[in-house]
Amino acid sequence: MGQRVKRFPDIFLGALLAVAIFAIGFVFGSLPHSGSSAQNESAAKTGNTSNTHIEQKNWWNDPVANFTLGLVFVGLFQVGLFYVQLRFIRESLDDAKIAADAAKQSADAAKLQAETARDTLKTMQDTAERQLRAYLIVAPSLLIRISPNEKLQFVFTQINSGDTPGFNATHSGVMLLTDHPLPENSPFPELPPERPSRTGLAPKLPFNGSIVATRQFTQDELITILEGQTVGKRLYFFGHIDYTDAFGKEHWNRFCYSFPGRHDWILLAQQGRWADIAAIQAQPGFQMLFEAANQHNTTDQG
Repeated sequence: MGQRVKRFPDIFLGALLAVAIFAIGFVFGSLPHSGSSAQNESAAKTGNTSNTHIEQKNWWNDPVANFTLGLVFVGLFQVGLFYVQLRFIRESLDDAKIAADAAKQSADAAKLQAETARDTLKTMQDTAERQLRAYLIVAPSLLIRISPNEKLQFVFTQINSGDTPGFNATHSGVMLLTDHPLPENSPFPELPPERPSRTGLAPKLPFNGSIVATRQFTQDELITILEGQTVGKRLYFFGHIDYTDAFGKEHWNRFCYSFPGRHDWILLAQQGRWADIAAIQAQPGFQMLFEAANQHNTTDQG
């Protein structure tokens, strides 16, 4: 409880008590004059100049004085009662203020708890969404149609590693015979329009996609591609995939791989034995290696 600055009721009651005490003194101080007046009147009526018989009248025998004294006592009692009532009222106000402060504190605590519960629920929802939503992984697979008479085709596998399906998946890409390694901060090339068809991405099930060259490569260029030069020209694949998760949010993946070559095919390419290369690729369990570039492999999540 804070210190009370204003004490007006106490000061007012003190003033009333002072006035009451002053009134008592004034009333009783005037009573002897009443007795003296009665004595003079008696002496005048009897004509007796001697002072042998003097009638002395005391204040407690005066009805007016007794009535006045009673009024004073009644007033003092009322003042005391009023003072007690003020004390009770002030204490009740203090209790009401304490109750109001406690209610305000309870309301503030309830508001804080509600905000905390709301934030916790949102965090749980966001966490559940992040854990369950579709996450697309791109893995390079094959480079087929290696022939100057066909357009090269890069095959990659899309895998949804999340626990819920993805929807409306589309992709676009391009392959370029360009400098290796890529210059630092190399710009991502402009891609052709995405395919109009859209596919779903079931959880944990692979789905193949492909990028087809925009032109046919010459025999010399194909030999360079099979050499997979450490420094020089190398075949790169740039791709972009858009999809929507089960919670209605759109996401994207961007990838960039290069083909490190197949030295065991260089002689076949020099001899123009493209069918032999295709036959090797058709064998069960055949695999090819690719290298991820040091840039342009990212997602909307970073």
